[in-house]
Amino acid sequence: MLALPRLDSTSPASVVVEDVRIEMSVEAGFRVYRAHQDGQTRTVYEAADGPAGRYAYDPVERRFDRVSSSLRVRLTDYERLDDVVASAGALRGKNYKALGWALLRLRPEQDPATVARSLLENPLVVGAEVMLEEPIRVPQ
Repeated sequence: MLALPRLDSTSPASVVVEDVRIEMSVEAGFRVYRAHQDGQTRTVYEAADGPAGRYAYDPVERRFDRVSSSLRVRLTDYERLDDVVASAGALRGKNYKALGWALLRLRPEQDPATVARSLLENPLVVGAEVMLEEPIRVPQ
């Protein structure tokens, strides 16, 4: 999974990881994300007049998914969730101790991938996962 930077400006950007080239630009009032892989192109369009979203590209599934502003974290001590929320600069957190994880709700300006990496340096955090907002899939 490749987490992409937010496209806030009109200047184009590109990212190359292994055999995938991703281009990000603003065209005709849309933010456009294009993934070029194995001679095929996958594209996502987002209205440029709205808030910029964050996206990830899955090279195995060959699709874009929107990145959620929540992180799933596993902790050594769930009673200290407030300390983890504060260290992440998150808005709030909720324990799901019986499920073995907690959710952190991030501020809109925070990059979930960056926050997840920084949380791994916290001794209270065993793991941190970026969550995706997968589209509703209708059975065919």
